[in-house]
Amino acid sequence: MRKFSTTKFGVCWECSCAGKYQAKKVLDPNNQRNRRSKATECEWKVNANFSKRTSMISFTTVVDKHTHPLVPSPATNIARYRKLGNDMVEFIEFCVHHGVTSAQSIGRLLKGKFPGRKVYQKALYNAIQVAKKKLVTRVEFDAADLMKQLYSRRAEDSRWFVEAKFEKNERRLCGLVWLSPEQQILWTRYHDVLFFDTTSRTNKYNMVACFFVVVDNCNRTRLVATALLEDETENSFSWALQMIKKCMGSLTPKVVFTDSDPAMISAINLEFSDSIHCLCIFHLDLNLKKNLRNKLSSIEFKEFREAFFKCRNILVSSVFESQWESLKVEYPSISGYIKRQLDPFKHKWAICYTNNQFTAGANSTQRVESFNRKIHDCVRSSSSLLELTKEIQDLLDKEAEYVRVEEYKEQIPMIGLPTISKTYFNSIETVVSRSLLPAMVFVVCKQMQECFYYDCFRMDSTVVDLIVEEQVNINNIEGAREDNYDITKICLADIISTVRQEQVIEIWRVVISYNFVDDIWKQSPITICANSDETHVPCDVEYPICKFDHIKQVRKTEVYSQTLREVNNTRQKYGRAQGIMRKVLDIAIATDSYDELMGICHGFILDKQGNQEPDTITDEIECNIKNPVVSTRKGRPPGRAKSNVEVQDQRAKKMRHPQTSEITNEYEIKDNRKTCQNCGNKGHNRATCKINQG
Repeated sequence: MRKFSTTKFGVCWECSCAGKYQAKKVLDPNNQRNRRSKATECEWKVNANFSKRTSMISFTTVVDKHTHPLVPSPATNIARYRKLGNDMVEFIEFCVHHGVTSAQSIGRLLKGKFPGRKVYQKALYNAIQVAKKKLVTRVEFDAADLMKQLYSRRAEDSRWFVEAKFEKNERRLCGLVWLSPEQQILWTRYHDVLFFDTTSRTNKYNMVACFFVVVDNCNRTRLVATALLEDETENSFSWALQMIKKCMGSLTPKVVFTDSDPAMISAINLEFSDSIHCLCIFHLDLNLKKNLRNKLSSIEFKEFREAFFKCRNILVSSVFESQWESLKVEYPSISGYIKRQLDPFKHKWAICYTNNQFTAGANSTQRVESFNRKIHDCVRSSSSLLELTKEIQDLLDKEAEYVRVEEYKEQIPMIGLPTISKTYFNSIETVVSRSLLPAMVFVVCKQMQECFYYDCFRMDSTVVDLIVEEQVNINNIEGAREDNYDITKICLADIISTVRQEQVIEIWRVVISYNFVDDIWKQSPITICANSDETHVPCDVEYPICKFDHIKQVRKTEVYSQTLREVNNTRQKYGRAQGIMRKVLDIAIATDSYDELMGICHGFILDKQGNQEPDTITDEIECNIKNPVVSTRKGRPPGRAKSNVEVQDQRAKKMRHPQTSEITNEYEIKDNRKTCQNCGNKGHNRATCKINQG
């Protein structure tokens, strides 16, 4: 309220928001300053009159009407009005339960789902923390809940394989291996090449997660087994491999790729003795950079690395051995590392020793590393075991769904030869159609179609000998040979050496044909006219006779035959049994012998239940287990840097014991402590020197 006007015998008061704002028009806009106004044309007004005759104040006009709130709403200040609604809290719990825990992301979702409602940051933070606590209400029973979940899956489908290892005294979880029915089928089909690697920081107990990966027929990475181990020792790895052998029987991999972990190598040689073990070339390169970069100059290390890969890519073993010996002589400063770390395992990484085996074009464990990355994107070092297994199962479900959709798409014929030019060479066809006549466009499109054809030519014996001599000196200098698809991967002499000389009838060369389709059909085709007993079958046409009996030696009984299909046929048994029992029940009801059938079933259950009760009791006992012990890894704790005092103590310890440090023998350790000007020793000054005191 403000005094509006004053007369000799009266006063007029009006609201401070009365009137209408009128801007002051100034010619110079630089001298004009726009200010906020509270004028809202409020009608409140009071006129008072003071008469000298009566000595009393009288109010002549009173307009008690405001067009604005007199007191601001307390909703913006009182804590009760800053709380989130129940619907918003439920939405926050839904987001946290499905992995969205960022306050910024949830805040944006709340603004989109509840427009017009204000979200306070502090209330949002509190709601997110409360939702997180609801997810970890059974932290002390983490291992027990995990085992109950796996055992419940095995109860629903008996094909599940779950095997755990516990401490004898406290029954704490020390190791766990599980394979789903789908993973067992994948192992049965694609167990030839196995990739094995570990990853850490996936759970709060520091248990090591081990993933076993294979490659399917469409060159896709498939997870076939998972293990959780308490440490990375030979005993733990051996136990995990033993459990996999227990589940899959004699289906062991032909080739296994791992890193240079000695415990892992020893366990594979012990459990998969018939498998060929290959080392990851990527981890070998990392070890070279880690251990040899400080011992060589940058130029020398670059030259050594190029020479190493050049030697590694040699296809002939005799040439490789000579080049390897010369490499050790050329770099004597690192010959100790070469003899200790590389030389004993050269048959595991040199391509002349590994190219005779089927490796699915792999030379590293990169397929497992990609799966490790997916796991680390979903879990953290503070995640529980139950959360870890849930994320692994979600990835498996997504992978299975993707494969199912891709297989469905592949069954639909969508692209034929007439549409190849539009599908793969659309830009070229567009340019050609603008510049050439239709007849010439047809010829160009026909050439595009023919580039997808391959042609085969029979080779003479003289040409074969010439190729064998030329391939001896074929080398690849840069990178790994497997990464370059245009160069030779294996020598022809090595291929011929895998079969007996009398079995080789002819040698054919498959090349890409750049001719027309008619020229391809004019080539003499290959006809197989040989029985298993190597007796020729007479043919009306004089075609070359080729025998491929050596193909039968590949994989042999490990082909996905009918025997292997029936390894995991429990579901088929359930289907057949349910069909038979349905017929039996219909007959029992029709013949009024229902009670007789129930008596037979109860008798069968009582007779056979004794064999199944021990397994049920075992499952119940194993669910009452304790969580794993949180193990501490070697080295500094994560997220903490060493102080300057710790670094100096470490350097001083190396100087006191120079024989225990290889670095001290080759390089002089720098001591940055103060030097005494009196005696020349380190660690004190002239004022505290003991020589002066004496």
